[in-house]
Amino acid sequence: VRAVDVGSNGVLDGFVVSGGSAIGSPPMLSFGGGIFILRGAPVVRGCRFIGNQALGGGALDADSSEATIRDCLMLGNSSNFGGAIRVYGSRRVVVENTDVVGNSAAVLGGGVFARTT
Repeated sequence: VRAVDVGSNGVLDGFVVSGGSAIGSPPMLSFGGGIFILRGAPVVRGCRFIGNQALGGGALDADSSEATIRDCLMLGNSSNFGGAIRVYGSRRVVVENTDVVGNSAAVLGGGVFARTT
């Protein structure tokens, strides 16, 4: 799933995203095995991200974004940075009532990796 320049009216609700892979994609597309959010503020709620993989953000990658992740499950995802969630260059990403379980990272942040710049 790709969400580029999606505002706060954009909502992904109740989806299961499993087996997604951003491995081997062009460098800019190597992030967010389940969902990649770029320059947006969408709401992701009631979703399950299971067994996805990427260079960064196995389940979800938020780059230069202000996303809200609520009532989700991040299970068994993997990446180099942020096995479940990678936040990079973002001003504010809110994660509420979300289970982050059994994810792994080869370098940093088995569950979550966050860097402002």
